[in-house]
Amino acid sequence: AAKAALKVLSQNKNGFFLMVEQGDIDWANHANDFKSMVGGVYDLDETVKSVEAFIDQPGDDIDWNNTLVIVTSDHGNNFMRINASKTLQKGELPQQTANSAVVGSYTPGFIYPNGEVSFASGSHTNELTRVYAKGVGTSLLKSAEGLWYSGTNIIDNTQIFKAMLSLFGLTDQNKQGSMASLVGRYVTGTYGTSAAEIVAFHQSSKTIYAVNGAANRLEILDASTLGTAAIANPLTASNLTGTSMDFPATTTVKVAGVDTTVNIGGGANSIAVHGDLLAVAVGATLKTDKGVIMFYNLAGTKARNPVFIKSVQVGSLPDMVTFTPDGSKVVVANEGEPSDDYLADPEGSIAIIDVTAGQPADIATIADFHAFDSQKTALAAAGIKFANPGASSVSQDLEPEYVAISDDSKTAYVTLQENNAIAIVNLTTKTVTGIKPLGFKDYSLTRNALDLSDKDGAAGTASIKFQTVVGLYGMYQPDTIATYTADGVTYLVTANEGDARAYAGYNEEIRVKDIKAQLSPALLTAYNAAGGDNGLGRLRITNAMGLNSTSGLYEKLYAYGGRSFSIWDTNGGLVFDSASTIERMTAAIFGTKFNTNSTSNSFDSRSDDKGPEPEALAIGQVGSRTYAFVGLERMGGVFIFDITIPAAPVFIEHVINRNLSETFSIDDSGAAAHTGEFAKAGDLAPEGMKFVPASSSPTGKALLLIGNETSGTVSVYQINER
Repeated sequence: AAKAALKVLSQNKNGFFLMVEQGDIDWANHANDFKSMVGGVYDLDETVKSVEAFIDQPGDDIDWNNTLVIVTSDHGNNFMRINASKTLQKGELPQQTANSAVVGSYTPGFIYPNGEVSFASGSHTNELTRVYAKGVGTSLLKSAEGLWYSGTNIIDNTQIFKAMLSLFGLTDQNKQGSMASLVGRYVTGTYGTSAAEIVAFHQSSKTIYAVNGAANRLEILDASTLGTAAIANPLTASNLTGTSMDFPATTTVKVAGVDTTVNIGGGANSIAVHGDLLAVAVGATLKTDKGVIMFYNLAGTKARNPVFIKSVQVGSLPDMVTFTPDGSKVVVANEGEPSDDYLADPEGSIAIIDVTAGQPADIATIADFHAFDSQKTALAAAGIKFANPGASSVSQDLEPEYVAISDDSKTAYVTLQENNAIAIVNLTTKTVTGIKPLGFKDYSLTRNALDLSDKDGAAGTASIKFQTVVGLYGMYQPDTIATYTADGVTYLVTANEGDARAYAGYNEEIRVKDIKAQLSPALLTAYNAAGGDNGLGRLRITNAMGLNSTSGLYEKLYAYGGRSFSIWDTNGGLVFDSASTIERMTAAIFGTKFNTNSTSNSFDSRSDDKGPEPEALAIGQVGSRTYAFVGLERMGGVFIFDITIPAAPVFIEHVINRNLSETFSIDDSGAAAHTGEFAKAGDLAPEGMKFVPASSSPTGKALLLIGNETSGTVSVYQINER
C-alpha cells in the first residue's frame, strides 16, 4: 500500500505528505496475540525498507535532500514479553503477514498457553518514545531529542508534529494567532538606495529613528499613538507620521587638542540611542579617511528635534555604533574598506568613546589589530580569510562589521565579516584580546544541503534543487551579531550573510566553472555529480582559499555565507546552526518565488550567490522565552526562533510583508530607473532591526522595528506572547 501511494503522490512536484500506520501491532498486544504482533512488526520493517528504497532509486526528483522519513510509536509502555521459562523453537514463529481484520472485530491468530507470553503493562503512558528519522530536517527532531535523556533517540512525540510544521514553514495552529502582526509602517518614498537602514528607539518620547543613507538624513517617527490592531493595506500603508533632520557636510572634531573641520559627505551609516543620547556614525567624504560619531541631545522636546552636542573622530568608515548596556561607553566598528582601485587600504579598528554623566569624551580610544600583524600565517592556518592584492597587513585586511556587548559592559564581540572571524575586545583595557575563527560549514552533510545554482533546471532554467557536495564549504561570515544570557552563560548569535571583496582593483569572487580546469580529481568528480557547468559551476566562491600551491589545483571550495543563523559560545565554538532550515523553508513556502532578489521578483536568482542572505538580527524576551528574529536581505521577511535553550532552538514563525506576484524592478545604482509596481511590492531587504520590550513600548506589547533598505520603509511588528 505504501509503494502504491508513493507512486501516485510523487507525481506532485510541489511535494506531499504520507502517513502509514501499522495498527495491528497495538491490537495484537492488547489481545495477547504474540504471533500477529511479531508479524506486524515485520510488516512495518519491510514497509520502511521499501520507502527508503523508493527514495534511493535514481531518475526522479525525490532524494534524501528533500525528503524526511520518521518512524515512531504512538505511545510508550505497551508491549509483550516472553517469560523466562519459555524457549522458542526454530520455526515456531514464521514470518507472516499480520492479521488484517477490521478493528472492532479483532480475532487473535495465535495465543501461547499457560501465560508463557504475557502483556507487560496494562495502560498507556505519556512517557517519551523512541524515534527513527532520516533525511532533510532531522536536525529539527534532534533539537528536541535528548532534552530529557542526553545521547538517546528518545523524544516527546508531540515534538514530531512541531518538527513537521517547521519543515513545511507553517505555524502551530493550536497557538493563539500569529506571534507577529504588522501595526505600523512608514514610507520614505525613496527606493533602492538605503533610505531606511538602521533603526533605533527613544523610550521616554516613544520616537523611532531611522538612518536615511540615500538623503543623508535622520527620519524621526512618532510612535506615541501607535495602536495594537494590524494595519490595513500593509503593502502600501504609511500610518506613522514623521519629520526629518539633515546631517551637515562638515563638522568640527578635536585632533591633537585642536578644533579641526572635517568633511563628512560619506553619509550616515548607523545610529544608537541610550537614555537621552543619540550617536550617529558618519563616514568621511573620502571613504578611506577617518569618519566621526555625531552626538545629539534627545531630552524632552529635543527628541523630535535633536540638538547637536559634538562630533568625535574615529576610524575609517564607521559602519556600526552602539552603547554599552550601562551607557558608559560608545563602541564603534571602523570597517576600513579599501578604495575601489585598492591603492589605499586603511586599517580596520574599534573606537571606544567614554561617556560621563551623559557627556561623551572629545577623543576616542582606538583599539587596533597591530598586535596581530606578525601572526598572519598562523591566523590563515586557523581558517581566517585574507583576501587582498598582496600588500595589505593583518590590520588593514581585518574589517570590523558589527558590535555586540556583554551584559556586564566589559567585553565587545565584533564580527570581521569578510575574514570569517570574531574579534574580542576588552572594554576596560580598550584592547583587542583575541581573534576567533568561525570555521566552515560542511556542504557534504545532508542537513546543510543548499540550492547552489540559478540554472540547474531543464535546459539551464531556474529550479529548486538542493544538493550536497563533497569538498564544498561555507564561510559563515556573519554580519549582525548579538549577545544573550541563558542560565548565567553568555552566548553570541549571528546572522550569516556572507560577503566578498569585489573592487575594480581586486576581486576574489569567481564562479566554480571559472576554475574547472584547476579542480582536483575529487572535486571534478563532485563537480560533475552536482550538475556540472549549470549546477555547481554556477556557484560563486572565493579564489583566496582552497588552492594547493604545490599542485596548482583547488582541493576545497569555499562559498560565501552560511545561509543560516548560528549560536556560539564566547570563544567562537559553535553551539547551534540552523543548517539549511531557512533556505528549505522559503523553498517550501514560496515555491517558484524562492531565492528571489530584493530588487525584483526573480525566481532562483540568488541561489548561485548567497541564497536568502540572513543579515538583520534582533534578540528579545517575550514572557519567559527568548527569541531570535532573523531578517533575510534578499528574500525578505523575518524568521522567529525560540532560543531559550541555546543548543535546541525551535522555529516559531515566518512573517513577510512582500508581494511576490508584482512585476517590478528597482534600480539600486542611484539612477532611480525603477520600473513596474515597485511601490506596491511591500517591504524589501530588512537591513537593521531593533527589539523594544513590552515595558518600553507605547502599546504595552513588545515591538520589532525593521529598516528595509531597498523599499525605503520602516515596519513595526507587534510581538505577542505565546
